[in-house]
Amino acid sequence: MSRRKKNFPCGHKGYGQRCHRCAQEQMARNEKQQQKNAWEETFSKDTIDLRPFPKNVVLKARQILTALANQQDYRHFHGKRLRH
Repeated sequence: MSRRKKNFPCGHKGYGQRCHRCAQEQMARNEKQQQKNAWEETFSKDTIDLRPFPKNVVLKARQILTALANQQDYRHFHGKRLRH
């Protein structure tokens, strides 16, 4: 006797007890949400609010701020704008 594919409540078909496709998608969504939450938590440590800026500008600004906090001369950065 041959096995029959089940129709899962999500609409997918398969042989298992649950839909593995939906489970993988859910795991990917959870991982992405965790990364987003971790990125948002890093803003609590900043001295100024960098939330509205893109990621590359935020990373560069953090490097500059830590260098200035370590008594590095501001002229070292040549006064260039952070483009985004």
